[in-house]
Amino acid sequence: MSSVEPNPLPDNRPVVFVSSFYREREDYPTYRASPLWQLRQELAKLNSDATLRVTAGVPDSRPLTWVAEESEPGLSTAEHFAIVDRLVEVLRTSDIYLCILGDRRRGLDEHGSLVPVQQKDSAVSYFEVELYADVMYEKPVLISVLDGFSPGPRLEALLQLLRFALPDWRTRRPQNARQIIQEVRNLISRQADRREANPPSLRDRLVQVFYRSRAARSAAAAIDSTFLFLNGVTENRPLPDKERVEELIREYRKSTNFQERLSRIWIAARELMPASYLPVDVQADARLKEFLPLWDSVLGDWVSAASWHGWHGHLYAGTVAPLHSQYLIRSQTCKENADGLTEPATPPYGGLASAYFSIARFLGFGLDHWRCLQRAGEYVALAIRSRKEPSDNLLAIRGSIRLSFGNLFGAIDDFKTMLSLRRASNASPERIADALMHLGQAYAVIPFKARKGCEILNESVKLLRTIPDSPNLPRALRKLALAYRNAGNLARAKELTEESEAAAVRVAAFDQMNR
Repeated sequence: MSSVEPNPLPDNRPVVFVSSFYREREDYPTYRASPLWQLRQELAKLNSDATLRVTAGVPDSRPLTWVAEESEPGLSTAEHFAIVDRLVEVLRTSDIYLCILGDRRRGLDEHGSLVPVQQKDSAVSYFEVELYADVMYEKPVLISVLDGFSPGPRLEALLQLLRFALPDWRTRRPQNARQIIQEVRNLISRQADRREANPPSLRDRLVQVFYRSRAARSAAAAIDSTFLFLNGVTENRPLPDKERVEELIREYRKSTNFQERLSRIWIAARELMPASYLPVDVQADARLKEFLPLWDSVLGDWVSAASWHGWHGHLYAGTVAPLHSQYLIRSQTCKENADGLTEPATPPYGGLASAYFSIARFLGFGLDHWRCLQRAGEYVALAIRSRKEPSDNLLAIRGSIRLSFGNLFGAIDDFKTMLSLRRASNASPERIADALMHLGQAYAVIPFKARKGCEILNESVKLLRTIPDSPNLPRALRKLALAYRNAGNLARAKELTEESEAAAVRVAAFDQMNR
């Protein structure tokens, strides 16, 4: 079993990405005099070591190390989100992340230089963005502790927050610059010994261990409220400014690229982190109730972006854990129904159904796969039962589950109703195209309806080509390619597959690739 592989890696990808936690603030006249800065310059010089390059078997096109201020000197003057996006992209394509912990600084920026948003510092540093990206992209990480390192409370809290996926820095013996450089040289040299066949990714292993153990459980049973987004961790800081969080939400919703959007959602989530949504805390401090709707929005947006980006299998930051957090949040909130009456907020059963439907793909074909699909079906049934009538989105999920179980005509019925509902409500062209895509896929798997399926899928693709930033475009192209492949038109299938992958790369909808 293999996980979703993002777009092909560039030829100039670095071997080692050196973390941007790059200068001490205390006891030095300028940052260029600090040991940490000087260490980074020495690491950058490894790129000119021809002997090391030959030993590691790394071509001249690839940097051995990527040190921001040396590799891209103009980056520091770029727009702040452009810096974030570039750091994440370079780290994602690198082989190894070198996390150097140094300094003993204290204060708001003790975990690195803070990322400004709308001319005001956020709670997140550039260094933190790298750590988050390292965890989510499952990069091998080498944590090196420079002599004299003493973390302040914010940096220690950050390392604690990501402890479920990062090595414990406290087990690392402090080293001087010379020792760290030699360790990095040895690490690069061993690149030549890496096996071509990569072991199963962390995501795949987590999916196998965690979801296999839960696939047989009934969805009707109580949702595990101990399995939460980032393990339910909060941070001991003053409560956030609600208007500031709303501003951050508006900011990340501007992005159509899911890799970029997730980095921005991370900033909003971290801004919210002092406001616990755990019932015991909300009951003890009534002020926390005001932040529950904001948490609900941020987590919902995270689940959607993480799903498109292919992060289903991460335990505490994928799709299921945030949905469990949403369940806990909604159990403490109410909404006004169509009759103007107050009622409990609807649990995210539809989201859980979609998440488990996606996770089933990682489990291969077998008993656990079918159990996971069954659980998805139970969740969508709960979601439909909680409403007076099924919504178009729930029909899409139920139809997809029915299609996976081979209930072709039940799936077609759901997709037809979904399309009718959207047309009746004057839905956007993208939502109409999405409904056509589902319906066309269902027809395409029926031998005597395959031509009709291709026609409907082509109609969907035609609509979506007018919306090039829609993640549904690569999805529809992929389904149309599969329909042509099944019909024996391999040349056309190849063309559509290539177009699908290019469209997926454009918006970082990596979940739509190689599946």
